[in-house]
Amino acid sequence: MRRPQPSLNAWSVEARTPSTVYPLPPAAAFEGTPSGEQPRMLVLEIGTEELPPGEARATRTHLQRELTERLGATRLAHGDVRVHATPRRLIAVVADVAAREQDHVRTVKGPRAGAPESAVAGFARSQGVAVESLSTADVNGVPHLVVHRHEAGRAAPAVLAEVLAKVVGGLRSPYLDVPTSTWFGSSTGASFCGIAGHEDRFDQATLDRLYPTRGAYVSAVVKDVLGLVAQRYITARDGLELIREAAHTDIRTFGED
Repeated sequence: MRRPQPSLNAWSVEARTPSTVYPLPPAAAFEGTPSGEQPRMLVLEIGTEELPPGEARATRTHLQRELTERLGATRLAHGDVRVHATPRRLIAVVADVAAREQDHVRTVKGPRAGAPESAVAGFARSQGVAVESLSTADVNGVPHLVVHRHEAGRAAPAVLAEVLAKVVGGLRSPYLDVPTSTWFGSSTGASFCGIAGHEDRFDQATLDRLYPTRGAYVSAVVKDVLGLVAQRYITARDGLELIREAAHTDIRTFGED
């Protein structure tokens, strides 16, 4: 799977989600600075295998919630988050993304004012400052020694690389967790074939190893669905549709055309 990486010229990110998915490694921090300081639009496109309507709805809802929450946890100003879904594509659009985070002053709380000299000296040493530079601030009505640290805002590509890697890595589905095939986001061939992708079903030996019986496959899907519903990745209604689909799937002949 390609890890999402924002580009310098446009914050347009593309990722591919195959049927067999492994955890994403942490995205490398992007050290470049985008040209200009004007807000720009972020577009995240995720290619998938063909999703049933219920699965597409659930994934769209999850993607919007995850992207909204993770962007909200940063200091990067942005506009509305909109997510669109098609059977083979998820597209998230975020308007008015700032060029960089706002600077921030973080307050580090130390011991209470009047604490023993050893405690004060230890706090100052742990923060790499002199005792004389410590300030005093009320914390829940009690005066404490504090250190004020200025933290410069990071450039948008560095923030987005971290956020999007977690968002894409968090997309879950029984099609991924209980796989029966591998999906490739592109294919050889002319015209539309190149972007349509293709599915490579597991051979029967692989299916037999993963799911010795049809019941084993259905049980694996049920267990995964229950976990995803409990974690609010998918709705109970969509989860029930996925279980019904699995119950009607003959895993012994699934790999045959």
